[in-house]
Amino acid sequence: MSEGVIIAPGFPDFWQAYPRKTAKQAAIKAWNRIAPGEMLRMAMHEALERQKQSQQWQAENGRYIPYPATWLNGRRWEDLEPDASTADADRFRCFVESKPSDLFATGADVVNDHAHQGEPDDQQK
Repeated sequence: MSEGVIIAPGFPDFWQAYPRKTAKQAAIKAWNRIAPGEMLRMAMHEALERQKQSQQWQAENGRYIPYPATWLNGRRWEDLEPDASTADADRFRCFVESKPSDLFATGADVVNDHAHQGEPDDQQK
């Protein structure tokens, strides 16, 4: 950026804390668009510190850390914590590991299952 460009307050602290020092000018533009107030800067800093400890950000020497401008433009401080999405991952794994017959029961199968619950089969009468 050329000299005389005003940078919204807090950018130097953000840049110092952000672990990937790439595309600083793009990060400044993104920061200025957001122009976060003190409360938002605190929320961003807290999220950044948590994300820096995540397995994703620590994997392969930080290979998966987004560029700072990407993090800012994507409002990534609002992302769910990796642990919070574990339940979703577990549900997806159950879906993937299910038998097709469990997943794609027809409406008739569901109705028949409910109709026979708690009732003896005709053969047992």
